[in-house]
Amino acid sequence: MVLEYNKTSQVVLEIVKDLFALNVGDKMKSVRAYVKLLDSSQGTVQNAINYLVETEGISIDKRGSQGSYLTGFDKNIILSLIGKRHIVGCMPLPYSKRYEGLASGLSGLGNESMRFHLMYMRGSTNRLSRLLEGSVDYVITSRAAAQQAIENGGKLEIVKAFGPKSFVSKHILVKTKDFNGIIDENTVLGVDETSLDQIEIAKLLHKKVKVQLKYINASLIRKYLDNGDIDITIWNFDEILEKHLDYDYLELDFIEGLSKFSETVIVIKANDHFTRRIIQDEVEVESILQIQNDVIMEKKTPIY
Repeated sequence: MVLEYNKTSQVVLEIVKDLFALNVGDKMKSVRAYVKLLDSSQGTVQNAINYLVETEGISIDKRGSQGSYLTGFDKNIILSLIGKRHIVGCMPLPYSKRYEGLASGLSGLGNESMRFHLMYMRGSTNRLSRLLEGSVDYVITSRAAAQQAIENGGKLEIVKAFGPKSFVSKHILVKTKDFNGIIDENTVLGVDETSLDQIEIAKLLHKKVKVQLKYINASLIRKYLDNGDIDITIWNFDEILEKHLDYDYLELDFIEGLSKFSETVIVIKANDHFTRRIIQDEVEVESILQIQNDVIMEKKTPIY
């Protein structure tokens, strides 16, 4: 049974979103609090709560002056009532086996009540923008990119983390054939303007050596290298290794704190209780890491 659209249904939806932040046994907001929060009438709020109880979506223990407590929450019934059958995520283009493994693990999640769908997009800034504008429910980025977006004022939160080397094995500096390998103030570093990871790694490098930063379109990166328009650029080592790209590279091990750039995290909008609960309930980190490893080791064919 799907909730019919009317004034009460809108209040039901808002109360449900709020209830996804609670665990069984937690105290609920009062009717008066919901009236103020939702700018609704007491009768409409009470009807909405009664509807959720009568359909057995929730059960409540009313304790008089102590308030009401959530004693039951049937997620499948709730999802059926509100007609929410899927959530949409956005992750990097699966151009490496590590990303293919992530995509295989994530796209296989869900059940008849809730499906997980994935779209793919280059650039963490692009993915996070889609999240903030409401086009997707969650995004995959590195921990570093997520933390930087939050520090920049984005109303976001990290809801799951997968540990080091779950996003990339490492970042390296790819160099042109004519570059002598000596990084100094005359060195031109190409930086993908849509990648928070590259931007932040470039800042860390710039603190060590005052290189010249040149912001570039990632799709043209090989052209910039081959034409000598840049001397070095930051690259995902997995892609170099797997695609046998004919470029020499330098390690970045002289820069500290790079592990956060290698870790996968799932990011949602702050206070999105619904998506947080679904991901916390359905995403098992160890299972996804196992699928990812099997894809990397070619024990499993990627499916996404």
